[in-house]
Amino acid sequence: MLLTLESVKQKVSSKKEARPSGSRCARGARHRHAKGNANSVVGISLLAIVATVLCYQAFMKHYNQELQKVVYDHLNEIFPSSNIQLGHVTQLASGEIKVSKLSMRQRNSKDPRAVFTAETVSITGKLQIQDLVQDAVEVAQIELRSAQLDIWPISDSQWSTQTVMPKPKPS
Repeated sequence: MLLTLESVKQKVSSKKEARPSGSRCARGARHRHAKGNANSVVGISLLAIVATVLCYQAFMKHYNQELQKVVYDHLNEIFPSSNIQLGHVTQLASGEIKVSKLSMRQRNSKDPRAVFTAETVSITGKLQIQDLVQDAVEVAQIELRSAQLDIWPISDSQWSTQTVMPKPKPS
């Protein structure tokens, strides 16, 4: 049999037409296409996870800043004679609020000494965000770590501890 260019082209084209759609070449193309899709899905999933983590961190940072303002405002209301300073305020997953580097000084005084300091204050109780918003906080326990209370006379009838005396509750 004599092979010509035309006869070879005809045989190749007839073999392509005769090959079923589930053939090896078609499956290989589908496999490469499916593998590319899987890589795309994994990449998009990773981007979504990273975006979620970043959004959560941004939310928690903003939430902790707002929480710090709420704690600061409440302390100023309870201790009106004190100048309050706070480090960081964070709420743990357990609902516990941790205040770091709490310091209370005499308000309107030139004396730079702190009357009360605590490295860490842990507050437990009914302290969820809805309780804070509704002003329905119920404190069950306050734990102080590395706390120090300094006492010195301010005048003949006053002591530094009067700075950290809470404002009396109205009857």
